[in-house]
Amino acid sequence: MNEQMSIEAGPITRLQLEAQEALQAHPYFADVKCITERQKDIETEIQMAIGALQGQGGKAGICCIILTPRLRSSKPNIPGPYFDQATVAVLTIENPMINISPKGTGKPAADVALCVAGVLHHLRRPGVFEALTCQEVGLATDARFSDYLLYTTTFNTQIGVQLAAGPGLQP
Repeated sequence: MNEQMSIEAGPITRLQLEAQEALQAHPYFADVKCITERQKDIETEIQMAIGALQGQGGKAGICCIILTPRLRSSKPNIPGPYFDQATVAVLTIENPMINISPKGTGKPAADVALCVAGVLHHLRRPGVFEALTCQEVGLATDARFSDYLLYTTTFNTQIGVQLAAGPGLQP
């Protein structure tokens, strides 16, 4: 289990960390850095992974960011509120100039994004979230990374998060 999960994590964080752990455990990602959006100093982590510095597995030029899941409720009249649906996206960022160089992984962002889909599709953790189902893989834009090639791989899942009304909300 991921070291970050040693402290009791809520369902949103667990979903994000389980996705990160599944990607990092797959051999294809041995030289592709996988970062959670809530990780400390994420900008430095991204720059190390896609920049000219040595990245994951001695290679650089590409990374994946597991974004914070978005929750939705299909039952808005239940007190709490009760969230039963979640969407999680993985952003693949490639610096093509570094990635195709000898320092790079040589793995194009489109291929990495498809591999993300293959690894995470039907990933499930009973009691935390139901099977992730890949909904889309495609080009993305983000002003923060305008100089790089971006792909987003998006998944939906069923999740059960109910908040108790009143002070001291607890998921």
